[in-house]
Amino acid sequence: RFGYDYEEVITYYGLFGQLEYSKDALSAFFQGAISNQDHVREEFLRTQNVGQSEKSKTISNLGYNLKAGLAYELNENNKVFANAGYYSRQPYHEDLFLTDRLANDLAPGVDNQKILGLEAGYQFKSEFVSANLNVYNTEWRNRTISNVNRENFDTPEFRSFKTQGVTQIHRGAELEVFTKPLPGLKINGFLSYGDWKYDGDGTEFAYNNSGALVGTSEVSVDGFEVGGGAQTNAGISAAYKVLPSLTVDANWNYYDRLFSDAQIKFAPVELPSYNLTDIGLTFKPTLKEGTFIKGLQFRVNVNNVFDTLYLERLQESRAASSNPTENWNGINVNNRGRFGYGRTWNASIRFNF
Repeated sequence: RFGYDYEEVITYYGLFGQLEYSKDALSAFFQGAISNQDHVREEFLRTQNVGQSEKSKTISNLGYNLKAGLAYELNENNKVFANAGYYSRQPYHEDLFLTDRLANDLAPGVDNQKILGLEAGYQFKSEFVSANLNVYNTEWRNRTISNVNRENFDTPEFRSFKTQGVTQIHRGAELEVFTKPLPGLKINGFLSYGDWKYDGDGTEFAYNNSGALVGTSEVSVDGFEVGGGAQTNAGISAAYKVLPSLTVDANWNYYDRLFSDAQIKFAPVELPSYNLTDIGLTFKPTLKEGTFIKGLQFRVNVNNVFDTLYLERLQESRAASSNPTENWNGINVNNRGRFGYGRTWNASIRFNF
């Protein structure tokens, strides 16, 4: 127990219900849920009386979600659909406390997160080709963003940050295509484009290495891109059954418009785009009579076949240096980040029973 010693107890209970309707070409559903969470934090180390623990008061939060959708079959090959949902989501336990290391130091004004999601789409199905197209718009309000183990640019001292009252807007479109051009051959593809940005301002809390609050400030993040995930994705996968017991497969994935996932008051840095290729081999052994041994499967994978060097995550947002020797593919090397794995192999034996 060098720096902290505490326990948290979270009690969750709720109700869920769903209704479905289907007649002829029309189908619809409605689902709803309501739940309550009780949070209690008990401190063992930083207490007024040595050897006696201290408990926080019980914090209760009521949450709920509602979702409804419609689908209509235009004919046997074509369908359109639309969904809408609203979610009042309780804060995470750590968001309820101003610091994780003081029993009764509750965070001020932490209300439920409010999420409104809208989606519409089109589906096509045939013997050889199927496709799904959908567009979405999600407004995620009153988020709390935590940045753990980050270093403030303005001071060499360790800092971690928690930003409350943040709004994210996620918009985009996704397309999936599934084909069976030849017997034993499947070729699938997808394309996804997102526009994910912050909206408005937030309140930032800064903490030192001991977990003590050292500063509070209002920060503007309006228009900043949301980091941590590629907003443009594309991919192609194929699988071919060479023999009844042997299948070869490969997939190629492209990632672009991936931004740093750092202290959000700094404008994010865009990471270099990259693509990865994987291949695999699946073997299902058979008996002399030609029947499969039920449930047994051998598989070998080679991931990142071309040993591509790529930056998977960036945890700081320092701009590119004016000195070219301090940059890698346009990224300041003084940033803290993580490269993805190079070429890797794995083999497995699987038995289902």
